[in-house]
Amino acid sequence: MAYLHDLDIQQLLTLAAISEEGSFGGAADVLGFSQSGVSQQAAALEKAVGHQLFNRPKGPKPASLTEAGQILLNHAELVIARLEQAGQELDDLAAGSRGRVMCGTFQSISVELLPTVVGQLLLNSPGVEVELIESTSNAKLIELLVSGKVDVSFLIGPVDDPRLEIIELGQDPMVLLAPRHDEVLMGPDPETPRTAVPIHELHEQPFISQTEDSDHVPVETSLLALGVKPRYVFRTNDNGALQAMVRTGAGYSIMPKLTVDETDPDIRIMELEPPLPKRTIVLALRKSALRIPALQTFMDLSVRASRERLDAMPEQLKELAS
Repeated sequence: MAYLHDLDIQQLLTLAAISEEGSFGGAADVLGFSQSGVSQQAAALEKAVGHQLFNRPKGPKPASLTEAGQILLNHAELVIARLEQAGQELDDLAAGSRGRVMCGTFQSISVELLPTVVGQLLLNSPGVEVELIESTSNAKLIELLVSGKVDVSFLIGPVDDPRLEIIELGQDPMVLLAPRHDEVLMGPDPETPRTAVPIHELHEQPFISQTEDSDHVPVETSLLALGVKPRYVFRTNDNGALQAMVRTGAGYSIMPKLTVDETDPDIRIMELEPPLPKRTIVLALRKSALRIPALQTFMDLSVRASRERLDAMPEQLKELAS
């Protein structure tokens, strides 16, 4: 059995060139070698495979392949084509037009930010593949990130983890959702309904909320600190279901603005007085992680989309004012 482990790609290119040009001299011109260099490559190839590969006629007759040479050429052409394809894919990867981005995320980012980010990325780089892993738990997303199962992840900040590089994207204000024709919070003049609600009016009112093990806990903690204890009647981590329950009049809800479908005609979105702390959204990746160009482009687009949809961080506002 012939063992071909000692072959190199240049020998296969020489084989293909001799077959194409019909002479060692023609192959030398194509490959940029001397004719003696091509002869040495051909001899080394025959020695490596243990077969005569070339018919070397004297005089002007063209060189041709033996049956063994043709068998090897059939496979060599496949190898050369695959290597050329690999080279093109590596060039595309370096240019950012190819690659795979694994992203950790949560529901509101998936619905409100990522369609813009991924849409713009694929418009310019259709060869890039983006895969999302969604979770309601910051801890789970960090675990996926540190283990290498995702390349980058959106998280609820602040995040203090020495293993991660954190990019602050912006802040998401908390808003109150009420049914469009709710009379309790409408205000004294139904012709000019209030746009903001004193937070103490929510005490013991029916509330729709996320589950107690979610990252919504800071909202409940803030309400209790202000002396407001809502009466929870329904809990779900599905933003659409939560808003639908408010729409039916089952209760009110306090949600990050990014989670709300603002086009819903049966919902009123109201500010709170005083406002609750805003939700900080960050982008995180492992420190010293390899950033392929497609990942860097994904991150740049995420920062840009966040500036359009989120409030600036306090530090960013100070920089703008100075």
